[in-house]
Amino acid sequence: MEEDYAWVGPSKCDEHRLAREKDLENIWNDLVSARGYTETYPLFASAIDLFREALSCYQNGAYMATAIMCRASSETAVYLLTARKIKRWWEKPKMIQEMEINYSLIQAKWKRILCKAKTSGYINGELEQQLNEIREAGNFAAHYGQRHDEELRDLTTKVKKGWIKREDALQTLRKTARILKEFMGKILDKYDVLGESQH
Repeated sequence: MEEDYAWVGPSKCDEHRLAREKDLENIWNDLVSARGYTETYPLFASAIDLFREALSCYQNGAYMATAIMCRASSETAVYLLTARKIKRWWEKPKMIQEMEINYSLIQAKWKRILCKAKTSGYINGELEQQLNEIREAGNFAAHYGQRHDEELRDLTTKVKKGWIKREDALQTLRKTARILKEFMGKILDKYDVLGESQH
């Protein structure tokens, strides 16, 4: 029987853990072999660390936590894109060596950060839609208490989403990995990294 939920909390490994680990292996291998992973790692290290945390949550069946960490990872990646300007690259291996930080964005709201990322050409309509879906899943988990009470208040409201299930969490992980890969490629293109190395 397909697993929808796992007991979260101190417990022994459940019977579906190996299947979840296979899901993660594919997602992680796809990310670390992506075009630009090595070259842009210094820029995206924080976002990748948060993504690793999301993978750990999924591995342990904590699907609500997976959604929250995917939101944190994707939002961090967008922030890093907008708040950092690459100043210098190492030659061998080709990797970001020095960055300048725009400290004016530290207190910026999400709309401003997103707008700046769009203006800089990092985010198009399709990526924005994927980001919104990741944020929705994270918001659902982060504000679960309010959503639950809202449904209780109006018993005629059909419960749309009682809990984030395994497949929901897996799709959110895949979207987050896809966004990280897209951003890595966009950095390479913007700075013509591979083109420069071929001259």
